[in-house]
Amino acid sequence: MPTQGRSLPGLGVRAASLAVLAALAVADQASKAWAFDLLPSPHDTHPVLPPIFSLTHSRNPGIFMGIGGSIGQVFTWTSFGMLGVLVWILWTKPLSWPWRLSV
Repeated sequence: MPTQGRSLPGLGVRAASLAVLAALAVADQASKAWAFDLLPSPHDTHPVLPPIFSLTHSRNPGIFMGIGGSIGQVFTWTSFGMLGVLVWILWTKPLSWPWRLSV
């Protein structure tokens, strides 16, 4: 946990933290794009380690088991808001490396 009297991290530490955050966001979006290219239609299946493991395209139009499909945008915008909070924390708070990694 941060201790009192600690100064803000240097620009290099803050930039490295944000670079890791950006790299993870790009990897997330790239993996989703790859999955949609591999499995373009719902119920398409691609065997990875037959018969043990395969990928199947499925959709959940709601939030939990299809419930709340009409308010999905609320959670999308909430996610963007939380991403903004994470960027703010990483940029402004004096955190140790373990805390930075957990954020």
